[in-house]
Amino acid sequence: KVDRSGWSKDVARPGDPLQLTAKLSGFGADTPVDFKISQSTSEGGAPLATLKGHSEDGGLATVEWVYFHDPIKVKDPRLVFEAAAGDSTALSGILTIVDWIELRLEDENGKAIAAKEIRVVDSLNTLHLPVTSKEGIARLEAVACGDATCRRKGWQIKGEVRPGDKKFRSGLRHPV
Repeated sequence: KVDRSGWSKDVARPGDPLQLTAKLSGFGADTPVDFKISQSTSEGGAPLATLKGHSEDGGLATVEWVYFHDPIKVKDPRLVFEAAAGDSTALSGILTIVDWIELRLEDENGKAIAAKEIRVVDSLNTLHLPVTSKEGIARLEAVACGDATCRRKGWQIKGEVRPGDKKFRSGLRHPV
């Protein structure tokens, strides 16, 4: 049976190499193992990737994978995988994908605005409250990968005519 499965780390960034491991018992060496990677919230949806591995003499099967973020396909930055050998499966723990985001707060003339707190909510609904530097920049190094919303009371987002929050993609610089 597949006793357990797991990621090489709990948190990773797009482009990080990852190892997926499954521990088997009752199977011989060179047993084929499928590793199906999915978003933790996908209910019966297609996996993001399916990798093939084989067990070694000690019952361990390991494959390597590199995640590259696809914002159209992946809305939840929490990933899991199912390791399957024969009729036996084991679900991994959650891997959270994080990224950076940089916002530059400017007035209507493009002048940087320093020392102002900005409200940023990442794709896992975690609130971040960075303060802008003297260059007007608020940079967060570890937000959940995906779209984040930004708000500064009394300010309008550049290019936005509608009221409310504006979505910004992680891994990019944005004028605000």
